[in-house]
Amino acid sequence: MLKLKSEPTELNLKNFTVSEMALLASWKADKTCKGKKTDLLEVYIDNPVPENPPHWSNDDEEELTKLKTEGITFKHTAMSTALKQSANAVKTDVSELDDRQVDELLAALNHQQNERTASSTAAATISTHAEGETSRIM
Repeated sequence: MLKLKSEPTELNLKNFTVSEMALLASWKADKTCKGKKTDLLEVYIDNPVPENPPHWSNDDEEELTKLKTEGITFKHTAMSTALKQSANAVKTDVSELDDRQVDELLAALNHQQNERTASSTAAATISTHAEGETSRIM
């Protein structure tokens, strides 16, 4: 586009559409830009030309393909990070909760603890059966 229309300036801004200016401003600012053409021109002028992206090799492509096809554990996800941040926020601000919220939080924690206990008991039972011992659980 720059080869066809040259660099946008205040003098030739009328030759560019808002979409074209948004594209150019977004490219130079390295983020999505919206607004009036004059504002987008200002963003375009105020930002340097971005560096060329690094070379993308076949090894890079293979690594990306591998990441897309392998299973990712929950602890390596953004959701896990957000959950930990929420838990920390609750610990920090627990005194701000009203009685109903405290009761709901305690009920959820008790439910989680009961599930963990049941899961541990089931795992121990399976382990005992695997070692050849008998159990009275029906």
